[in-house]
Amino acid sequence: MDYNARLREASREILEGRIIDDAELRKVADKYNIPLSTVKTLSTFYFHDYSENQVCMGLPCLLKGSREVAKELDKRGIKYTITYCLGYCDKGPVVKLNGKLHTYVDGDFREITEASPDYVLSNRESLGDYLRRGGFGYLDRFLNEDSKFFILELLVKVGLVGAGSLVRWKSMISNPDRPKYLIVNGHEGEPGGFKDRLIMERNPHQLLEGALIIAVALGADEVIVAVNERFRNARLSLERSLNELGSYLAGKGLLNRLPRINVLLVGSPYIVGEETALINSLEGKRGEPRLRPPDPTESGFLGKPTAVINVEVVAAAPVILR
Repeated sequence: MDYNARLREASREILEGRIIDDAELRKVADKYNIPLSTVKTLSTFYFHDYSENQVCMGLPCLLKGSREVAKELDKRGIKYTITYCLGYCDKGPVVKLNGKLHTYVDGDFREITEASPDYVLSNRESLGDYLRRGGFGYLDRFLNEDSKFFILELLVKVGLVGAGSLVRWKSMISNPDRPKYLIVNGHEGEPGGFKDRLIMERNPHQLLEGALIIAVALGADEVIVAVNERFRNARLSLERSLNELGSYLAGKGLLNRLPRINVLLVGSPYIVGEETALINSLEGKRGEPRLRPPDPTESGFLGKPTAVINVEVVAAAPVILR
């Protein structure tokens, strides 16, 4: 395993375990033969504000009384840090106590049912349910279309992406370099936003179908769904759905005709949502934006042609085709 591959594995282990302890970071450095300073800079970048107890002071929570939540914690002598989004903006004010999310109601801290894996998986649309509402109905026919670029043009026509995206995508398609990647941006770090998280948690098969359609249109060899590390349930929902989908596609004889899909965690800081910062995070580096040129469609993930498209747009593709 070369240095860059070891760096990616080390970064994923840090993100997966939310490792901030010096002794644990040293173990990671030794395990992957990477300088301790490099490992520490990854941890401090991704978890500079991490603690088991946090109060969200993002605008939705602030408007619903997060200052009063902080005062209540002060009265109880509970130490905490301030953050600006915990991903459940519709349930505010949101606090995290001992690593679990709660809403503040009449002075009580009640755990958010919607934040539990059991709740998410029980409300996740199964493959059977998705097929019954027409899911994957167009995929086989789409694979046999002479030209598949029209779906990308439709995304522009309905206003989901700007016309400039077509120029970049055409450049990627014509680029002979391989492999090519489609990264589905599931970072959604904007305070107050949770639409992408809900799509990943509740409608994962629609997202996966859209990813396959767009990847085929772009000539991509692999799809990476990049999930904000705070959205562990979204990752779980997508992985469960991928297992279902693999069996279905194999039965239809389509598995070997389609790009493979991987679901990977990326860091949660707001800046990581920028497409080149997202690519850096996937490569095991600090999630900081890159200088341009080159554009990611020319040299993106691992230096290969890469398109980065957000969850909402990708999930819309199957609906547009119907």
